[in-house]
Amino acid sequence: MKELQILLLKEKIEKLTGKRVRLQESPQDIYNIIQSTKVDENGSWVVDSQDFQLKYDDKGDFMFSWIYMKTSKFRGTDVFKALLMIAQKEGAKEIHALAAKGKTNDVLANGYYTLIKWGFVPIKDIDWANKLLGTQYQSWDEAYSDSKFFELWKAKGKEVYVTFDTTPGSLSMKTFSKYK
Repeated sequence: MKELQILLLKEKIEKLTGKRVRLQESPQDIYNIIQSTKVDENGSWVVDSQDFQLKYDDKGDFMFSWIYMKTSKFRGTDVFKALLMIAQKEGAKEIHALAAKGKTNDVLANGYYTLIKWGFVPIKDIDWANKLLGTQYQSWDEAYSDSKFFELWKAKGKEVYVTFDTTPGSLSMKTFSKYK
């Protein structure tokens, strides 16, 4: 009954304002969905909820494979936030991933850009990025603190292996906390 009232209120607000309203669930709610629906498939955890798909591996190095959003109920950022909670609870210091670009499993992948914006850092050194982007950054910290870096990366970035440092205060955590 309460959910129906919330949906009716949402529709009324959208009609009055002419703007789309997104109801947010907490990362804890998404965490609970992940924990209650994950299935072990050949050593990787796969979550196939009605709203999103997620694949990750927490055996050994914590590897994040993908988030695929089926509906607009959640944002990928919120699903990753819940996955980050899982990694931290399990004591993972890093999350590794391939920041894919282009067609992957018949889906257009934008991880090369999205994961960088979330705070994943390429495992390659900054000189590699400088050659690719035509920049002169001294460190990844300097690059991530320059808003132009993300624009350049979106235009010229490549598929690359990345790491997210789960340590409080790390470049990854600071960057992710700024992401909206």
